[in-house]
Amino acid sequence: GQLDKAIEHYRRSLEMAPNWFITLVNLGLALEQRGDLAEAEKHLDRAVGLERDSSVSLVYRGQFHLRRKDYQSAWRDFQAAAPRSRDYFVLHRGLATAAAGLNRPEEAIRHTRRCFLLDPATTEQSIVAISTPFWESPDRYAPGIRYYQAVDRMFPDRWWVRENIVNLSRKAGIPPPTQP
Repeated sequence: GQLDKAIEHYRRSLEMAPNWFITLVNLGLALEQRGDLAEAEKHLDRAVGLERDSSVSLVYRGQFHLRRKDYQSAWRDFQAAAPRSRDYFVLHRGLATAAAGLNRPEEAIRHTRRCFLLDPATTEQSIVAISTPFWESPDRYAPGIRYYQAVDRMFPDRWWVRENIVNLSRKAGIPPPTQP
């Protein structure tokens, strides 16, 4: 809870090890939490430039872009992280969310299915976050309905899935599809 002190410690740590990408990621996240978005992004960019053996900084920067609703940048980061990723669930959840924001429901479904194969329970808990971009713009309502229809096949008999289909249909001004 002492954000300013944490930022101070990260800055001192960088004086001792200026190219340690983990510290740059942590500093970037702390600065984002404080609201210094431009400086946060600068440190995340530097971390990505320094990291060589994993994709930790790309994933964190991708998540940063998701929080900013910069879905194209998030997509690029998660795609670049894929060959070196060690956390497949987080990677595919990020790709699913970015795809939703880019109005690519089939890709969002594909990556959500990959999450489901890795961890069904966590996938179910993640659906709200993954699907949030479908609610942000009228041109995404109908694709969001298709997304939730696929979710309905993954999680049959979940009342909240049908409710989201009905609510998106209302927002789109179309009758809800009949339940299979």
